[in-house]
Amino acid sequence: PAAFSRFFSREVGKSFTAYINDVRCSEASLRMRMSDRPVAVIARECGFETLSHFNRQFRMRTGSTPREFRRSASPPERQG
Repeated sequence: PAAFSRFFSREVGKSFTAYINDVRCSEASLRMRMSDRPVAVIARECGFETLSHFNRQFRMRTGSTPREFRRSASPPERQG
């Protein structure tokens, strides 16, 4: 495990865990744009065991909470 970790960090430029969380958050952001499923369900489907951990990781990577992200990514509601 230690050798893999050093190799991965050297080749990719980030730890394996950071890479996996990047991929999971990217998938979650795509799913939030494409559906209206609850954020907690999407987080769980993307591999996050707790919603609080997902919220923390997502905010660290995007600068916004999943709720804020979804609000800004969704089309404006029609009036009239």
